[in-house]
Amino acid sequence: MAEEAQLRTQPPSSAVVFQCLGCAAVLGDSSAFACSHAGLRTISLRAASHVRVLDDEPETSKEGVDAGSTFFAVKCSGCDAQVGKVYLTTPRALDLMRDAFSLDSDRLKNYVLGEHELTLGEDLPENGQVETREEHQIEERMAQVEEQLLKVENLLLLYNERLERLEEETTGTGVDHRGVEGLYASTKPASKRVKK
Repeated sequence: MAEEAQLRTQPPSSAVVFQCLGCAAVLGDSSAFACSHAGLRTISLRAASHVRVLDDEPETSKEGVDAGSTFFAVKCSGCDAQVGKVYLTTPRALDLMRDAFSLDSDRLKNYVLGEHELTLGEDLPENGQVETREEHQIEERMAQVEEQLLKVENLLLLYNERLERLEEETTGTGVDHRGVEGLYASTKPASKRVKK
């Protein structure tokens, strides 16, 4: 019964495109959704693209929810990474996964249709690559930090100019402006040095 609770037949509410994590080849979409299994972390599709089924010799699962099931490995035709299984035999609770492309969700990335990175009127970057929202936020934050650093630098320059002006004004008053090194370099003992 626990296996049945982990098996979902409700397709995603939005159209989703599933891609290989390694090379971004499109492997399928939610229009072919058969089921998903939380425990196995799989998404099973009735049809898939850009995949190869290694049907030379079936393998058998040795542990887990699908223990005893036989399957063929499924590899991405773009980068040759194993992305899932096609089950030949399963326990009764996993019947919906049999003869479907059960893709490993840890080896997929997906794109929900309708979630756009650019909208009409925005310029494409010069390199032609679209930045993700996170990259854009990081770049905005870096620009803000650079702006703040520039303000701090200008403020330090202003204070330095004021300090230099004050030193120049006090030079005529007899104050020793040789700095700490200048005080120690004096030939007079400290007790005989008199400030005016």
